[in-house]
Amino acid sequence: MENEIFIISSERGSNLLVEKKHKFRHIRQRADGNNRWRYCKKQCTFTVLMKSDNKIMIEIAGEHNHLVDFIQKIKRQVLREYCKRKATISIATRPIKIIRSQLMNSVSTELE
Repeated sequence: MENEIFIISSERGSNLLVEKKHKFRHIRQRADGNNRWRYCKKQCTFTVLMKSDNKIMIEIAGEHNHLVDFIQKIKRQVLREYCKRKATISIATRPIKIIRSQLMNSVSTELE
C-alpha cells in the first residue's frame, strides 16, 4: 500500500488520490487529459499532475508545510467508506457483520 497510487472515496463522495501517505483532491482535468490534484489540507500548496489514468505522476509543484498523515488514518478512511457503501447496497445485512468481514479481509491481505 505504501508505494501504490490508488483512488478512494471521500466522506462526501468525491474521489481522493492516495500516494504513499498523502491524500489529494481532484482540482481539474486539463485539455490534454491530464489531471491536477491538490493536497487535501487547504493550507498546503503541494500539487501533482497525473496522466489521464492517474497511474503515472508527471509533475510535482509546491511543498508540504505540515506533518504527514499516518497510514492507519488512510486505512481507517478506506474501511469506513467501504462499510458505508456496503451498508447502503445491502440493507438486510447487519452493520457489525459488514465491519467484521471487512476487518478480516484487511488483516488477511496485510499478512500476505
